[in-house]
Amino acid sequence: MDNHNYHVLFISSWFPSEQEPFSGNFVIRHAEAAAKYNKVSIANVSYAPLIDKANLSIIPEIKLFEKQIKPYRLKPVNFIRTLYYYWKLYKKINVEEGKIDIIHANVIFPASLIALFIKKITGIPYIISEHWTGYLSANKVKRPLYVKLLAALGASNASCLCPVTENLKEAMQNAGFKNSYKVIPNVLNLQHFFIADKAPDNDIKQIIHVSNLKNEHKNINGIIDVLARLCKVRQDFMLKIISDGDIERVKDYALKKELPDNHVEFHTALSPAKLGEVFRASHFMVLFSNYENLPCVLIEAMACGIPAISTDVGGIKEHLTPDKGIIIEAKDESALEDAINHMLDHYESYDREALHSYSANKFSYEAVGSSFSSLYKQVINKML
Repeated sequence: MDNHNYHVLFISSWFPSEQEPFSGNFVIRHAEAAAKYNKVSIANVSYAPLIDKANLSIIPEIKLFEKQIKPYRLKPVNFIRTLYYYWKLYKKINVEEGKIDIIHANVIFPASLIALFIKKITGIPYIISEHWTGYLSANKVKRPLYVKLLAALGASNASCLCPVTENLKEAMQNAGFKNSYKVIPNVLNLQHFFIADKAPDNDIKQIIHVSNLKNEHKNINGIIDVLARLCKVRQDFMLKIISDGDIERVKDYALKKELPDNHVEFHTALSPAKLGEVFRASHFMVLFSNYENLPCVLIEAMACGIPAISTDVGGIKEHLTPDKGIIIEAKDESALEDAINHMLDHYESYDREALHSYSANKFSYEAVGSSFSSLYKQVINKML
């Protein structure tokens, strides 16, 4: 694809901070995909302490401009100050990096209002990528009326809305967001997530689960319950849990349910490169979520050639078809037990190369970056 070389400004309602180092990290991955064909700058105004840039794992081609500000008690004052400092960063980027052609906002509220503010002054168009699960029926979040109205204002003035799944698109339409839509999924880095030369062949099958361990979301208790029962009838598995969440709570729950230590182990969050190594050493992945959009860990696992078991929530079934794994209903522990039993005996029947090829073709930096770049061109040409 031709390099259009537009200058794209990324802003986001969520962004990694010292307190939440993984918040919105998928936004950085989208920015890196866009940077395959465009010049990309990121602006971030934060009330939280800024994260050390060395810990962001962001490619050097992307320039990050940040400002930490002190919060005040009055929300309107905070919002006005946020607009002011984003405007200052916008002007700084224009001077140091060149004229901005389009703004790529992430998560409608409040980032779209910042983009709209800049658009009203400069005429620069913006699109919005949406990742929030709060529109989904399984996780519908009630918001104050003023938030709904402001979100609708920001969304309606965008040139296009880009949910990461068809399921999220339908949920946003049902929530009343009227605009043109283009589904552009999450992205993965194939430098970290690729298949091994050969599949693991050890007798103890490694099952991997990667999440924040929030039980109301990920239902990790359900996974522990099932494996505690399963270990009474077979011994040929090990669950490896990787998380930046409350590992101690889950350890206590596993102990309470009498899941032996030789069937579960815990690891804190890993770098993408290390996570890829763990995927390649695993036999399959298990997710038992009550709601999702499209988990990055699912497409990363597939890129490493391993099948998955997941609940039929969000946009997962758009990609996890029978040739890639097993779909079950949320909260159905009996179905999960049957699926794990089946996968332990039949994981080798899944085509590792086909799993990798599907992820590479759908979710690579090149594929997602090309989709964004085509949209940028369409929007900018329409404005000329």
